Amino acid sequence: MKNADWNLKTFDLEAFMKSITYPPKGMTTNLARKQIKNSGSKDTLVSSEREMLILRRALEILPIGLNDGDLLAGNYGVQFAENDLLEQIRQADSDEYSESGEYKVWNEEERIISGTYMLFGIYTPSHTCVDYETILTRGLEYYAGKIKKRLEKDIDDYGRKYAHAMLESINTAGIFTRRYVQLAEEKLKNCDSDKRRKELTRIIGALEKVPYKPADTFFEALQSMWIIHTITPASERSWASVSLGRIDKYLYPYFERWLNDGNTEAEAVELLKAFFKMLDSYGDGSCAMNIGPEWNQFSELLIRVEKQIKLRSPIIAARMKKTAADSVYDTFIGQDLFEIGQPTFYNEEACLHAMAYRGMSENDDYSVNSCMGNIIVGKELADMWGCCVNMSLPLELAVNEGFPLRGELPESCRKFIAHVKPKEPDSIKVIKDLYAEYIKGITEYVAHQNLLKASWVALNRPNPFLSIFLDGCIEFGRDRAYSAVHMLGKSAEDLNPDKMYDFEMIRMGRGAKYHNVTVLSMGFANAADSISAIDELVFKKRKYTLEEIKTAAAGNYCKTGKAVEIYTELQKCPKYADGSDAADENAAFVLNTLADASELCYRGNIRFLPTCHTIDANVQFGNCVYASLDSRRDGEPFGKNAGAVIQVIKTSPTDLILAASKLPQFRFSGGVPIDIYVSKAILKNGEDKAKFRGLLKSYFKLGGMQVQVNSVNVELLRQAYEHPEEHPNVIVRKGGFSIYFTDMLKEVQRDMIDRFEKEIAH
Repeated sequence: MKNADWNLKTFDLEAFMKSITYPPKGMTTNLARKQIKNSGSKDTLVSSEREMLILRRALEILPIGLNDGDLLAGNYGVQFAENDLLEQIRQADSDEYSESGEYKVWNEEERIISGTYMLFGIYTPSHTCVDYETILTRGLEYYAGKIKKRLEKDIDDYGRKYAHAMLESINTAGIFTRRYVQLAEEKLKNCDSDKRRKELTRIIGALEKVPYKPADTFFEALQSMWIIHTITPASERSWASVSLGRIDKYLYPYFERWLNDGNTEAEAVELLKAFFKMLDSYGDGSCAMNIGPEWNQFSELLIRVEKQIKLRSPIIAARMKKTAADSVYDTFIGQDLFEIGQPTFYNEEACLHAMAYRGMSENDDYSVNSCMGNIIVGKELADMWGCCVNMSLPLELAVNEGFPLRGELPESCRKFIAHVKPKEPDSIKVIKDLYAEYIKGITEYVAHQNLLKASWVALNRPNPFLSIFLDGCIEFGRDRAYSAVHMLGKSAEDLNPDKMYDFEMIRMGRGAKYHNVTVLSMGFANAADSISAIDELVFKKRKYTLEEIKTAAAGNYCKTGKAVEIYTELQKCPKYADGSDAADENAAFVLNTLADASELCYRGNIRFLPTCHTIDANVQFGNCVYASLDSRRDGEPFGKNAGAVIQVIKTSPTDLILAASKLPQFRFSGGVPIDIYVSKAILKNGEDKAKFRGLLKSYFKLGGMQVQVNSVNVELLRQAYEHPEEHPNVIVRKGGFSIYFTDMLKEVQRDMIDRFEKEIAH
């Protein structure tokens, strides 16, 4: 779709929402929704009852199978389905995306604001990490007991219905596991292999017990996890970023018991390989498993399995304490992991600082969740991609009397900045002061949009199953996202489908104990570089007027000779991470204004958490945004993650590390990743490996939070770019997670190659 005023694609927010809430092939949740809707029973059900029935139906019709070599039960999908069922699934998925309010831009103003100015607030399902430790040690029966005890006390009618839906969701898990038991029993009848009979008997015995009962053995623990790991995304309609948490902590006692009972480490490795293969087959590359900060025998085993199996999922979140030994770092540093984009290194102290800063008192329970940010497992809902702020827009408003350089913001957004009085931008201080005021209004707009979308989901698409595992939901009898309804109050009433209840009564409940929303700082480096350039060329050197630079940018730097000249001069100006202290300070200023604005949007237990984690959206989003004041032209990528714009990328990461360490990282618990390319040659040399280790440790000592690595052969990427059919298995680190290179958009592939080439010493 073309914009009438300039030759750029309009950002398609609806397509973006679909792209980050995808079901795996063969998942039947949308088909189940259609069947329940057509049955007529939906008219007599409240939303929580309906969603519970949809999940049950989805798991009843899910095509499942047990292959001859499967060590764990849990395979499902297209390979076990008849063509007629596959067509029904395909059509139901299509209908859901085209009809559901969850994936819709609600009005034309929202379409313009998101599509042209890259401001949006949405709700993102999935992207979660359940409390596997409690599930394994106590079983679902523990949660059933909690719900029953709650029902014995006073609770409003809405909450009572929701609690009963939670209980039925637990029963649904039992119905689902029984399907695999029946498959295994059928296989067992005709099995003539003693080895296979033992394997099938073990599967049957485990599934007759877990996940309802606690797991006693290492095998039962993995089998229990996989069942929960399948039902959770089915309930959320998306496999995106369903993570494992501190797996080397909660599985370690089961592994020790496994060995003490006479089993071997080699057998444990085979089970883990089977588990990892299913994770890779059904999920995405954002399934994070935390390793560390404590280090044990099982931590080492997990890394060894990852090196052997070389899959994109699960990804390693390597949590490094300042006391971590060199040998711990060296376990991760090497071509065998780096060439598949593994791991992401996290500074434990910096992560804890960020959690404490946003008021999280239970830091010991936190986990790196997916590739974006940290959560308190079992207590916190994470709404990743919940908000996006185009960081250049407030600068345009600051220098252009409250208007964008092109077009005009619709009233539904303008009312959030109406309190800002435009001033003559006659100094860099005035411009910065205005920038800080405008970003507050813009952030308030996207936060409000997020609360509206989260309220719609909580009221129309509640998830009784996931809500079971989040503190607060059983207590109040409310959905995991219900805090948004509570905070919006009366303005959420029109979103409520359950009209038989008094809205003022039901909004009194709250959802998860903690609820965080990621606020994406898209293009912060571009905004900071723009401020540096204006200061340099307009106020210090007085080479151009602000009006001349604005005109050049509005014309995409190509309509006149003067515009081209300005473009060249802008390219020469100081930029974030090029060694300029002033430019780095502007980057910190820009991010601090977003942190200030986000903190002003806190609502009760809802935290809006800024992040620099663009993943590859810096390319996709940049394609749809017109030129900015730093010389970035129409449609060019924004800077990536917490890194510099592409022109500044160097073969040595020293300037980037020093610059990133000056950012207010403790205010960005949504994630502050920097990306480093490590050449294969460095990893072959012990001395150079030690230098890289020293680089990581130095950055963490300076307060850096997160480092992502890639070491894939760039020539191989070029070949895969030109001939994707010949290279389907090349894995790269996309941003915060691993992905098959050929699965990315072509423009994203090209951008990655360009960036890596600039980082390699010629």
